[in-house]
Amino acid sequence: MTAVAPEPRVSDFFLRIADDPSLLEAYERDPRTALAAAGLGDAQIDAVLAGPDAVRSVLETELAREPALRRLITEPRMGTEGPDDDDDDDDGPDEPDKPDEPDEPDEPEPSS
Repeated sequence: MTAVAPEPRVSDFFLRIADDPSLLEAYERDPRTALAAAGLGDAQIDAVLAGPDAVRSVLETELAREPALRRLITEPRMGTEGPDDDDDDDDGPDEPDKPDEPDEPDEPEPSS
C-alpha cells in the first residue's frame, strides 16, 4: 500500500516562509513562481495573490479541516488602519501629531 502525500497547504507555506529567508526572497522576487514551487495549486496561488481577505478565507477553511493547526495560527488581537479607512470626521486632512515641546527649565528666582 502506497502512502499518499497530503496536499500542500497555504498555512504550511506561511510557516515555512517565516523560517526560510531564501524562500522569502524567492517569494518577494516572484510570488507566483515561489508558490507554485512550494506545490500550491492554482486556486491557492490565486487566493494568496488576491490579498488578505482571500488568504484569510483559505486559512479559515484549512483550520476548520484540521483544528490542530489552530495552535500555530492565531487571530491578530488588534486591527490596522490604512489610507482607505473611512472616518466620519470631516475636519480636513489628517496631520500627524506634533511632539510636545520640551519643558523649559524654570528661571531661578532672584534672591533679595
